[in-house]
Amino acid sequence: MFWAAICDREEFTKPESRRKHPFTRLVYGRVSENYKRAFEEPALDAKYLPIRYRECQLLTDMISGMTDSFAIELHNELVGLKGEFNPSTIHKC
Repeated sequence: MFWAAICDREEFTKPESRRKHPFTRLVYGRVSENYKRAFEEPALDAKYLPIRYRECQLLTDMISGMTDSFAIELHNELVGLKGEFNPSTIHKC
């Protein structure tokens, strides 16, 4: 679900662009502002890294910063909210 939220941008080359689907907007909103800032406005040394690398870094930072119990609770919450949304339908992932 987080990977879909990271990838589901209106403008693929602009990480800060709006997420297309309401569910991916909700999920992306759950990402720490510090992690999003590093992804959307990278430091000069990271600015020229490939976008796919930066996406992977964001996902890794987000997941590695969670405790096991938080990750389980968040997963259960998001599964309950996603309804018919299927994260694998997001293109460019």
